[in-house]
Amino acid sequence: TVKKALNQRVKNGEWDQAVEFLATFKLVPFRDSSLFNNILIDAAKRGTEQQLWSVISKMVDSGIRLDQRHCYWIMKTLCEAGKSDQAEGFLESMVEGGIEITGKHLSPLLRLYAYEERADRVDAMFKLMEEMQCGPDTVSINIVLSALKD
Repeated sequence: TVKKALNQRVKNGEWDQAVEFLATFKLVPFRDSSLFNNILIDAAKRGTEQQLWSVISKMVDSGIRLDQRHCYWIMKTLCEAGKSDQAEGFLESMVEGGIEITGKHLSPLLRLYAYEERADRVDAMFKLMEEMQCGPDTVSINIVLSALKD
């Protein structure tokens, strides 16, 4: 099946090939951008920064535009993998690309900084949230308090 072939490529770390495979389908269920989430998440978790950008580039070339949902999952996955530098770079790219940044996008990075006890970065994130008018809110404050509790 299509799903099995796609999952095999993702499992093998063949993200570019998985995107190309999906891009060959012209019919809606296979061109749905949500199908690209697994590829993006796996590339963000296990791949290098170059590999992730290659996948994103191939998606865009095939007509799939990154949306807020993709960006959230990429940010979350990079942060869960402890890749704060890549997450910061991706955040900058989101801003440059015109993606509307929400507190949800910034929460994974805030959580990572809070658990790493990087008070300077937590403070910078709160300032960024204020500048972008997306927080700090109850969720972001609870993230920091939870990290302090642990």
